[in-house]
Amino acid sequence: MKRRRGAFGAALLLGAILSGPAAGRGENPPPPSETESARQAAERFLALVDAGKSSGSWDAAAQIFKDATPRGPWAQTLHRLRYPLGKAISRKFKDAESRESIPGFPDGEYVVVQFETHFENKDEGVETVIPTKEKDGAWRVAGYFIK
Repeated sequence: MKRRRGAFGAALLLGAILSGPAAGRGENPPPPSETESARQAAERFLALVDAGKSSGSWDAAAQIFKDATPRGPWAQTLHRLRYPLGKAISRKFKDAESRESIPGFPDGEYVVVQFETHFENKDEGVETVIPTKEKDGAWRVAGYFIK
């Protein structure tokens, strides 16, 4: 009887090994979801804004953003509207919603990503970042707003 339990236990162990997670077999983990990829693009963009890199944030933006706001005016707008708020003390992800249509933008693939942000000079703010999926498949920011 002991022998049967041992064989049964070995079969269970073998089954667990064969059906284990992909990472355990040396395969790549699944790619992030489209919403997560858009959120990561928003966070990279915000990191550039936080660092005071207006040119870097413009370079990282979507073509629709660049067409609507040339580099010089973007730097001026960012300096006038964002930097008076001071450093971002904390930022917490609030929500992400996929959309195909957003007022003021052509139809396409968008994700509206919102963060609750506390700044040095503004206790509570909501940052809305709108990444879009471009022709090359990369998510880049098409819009940035602060309330």
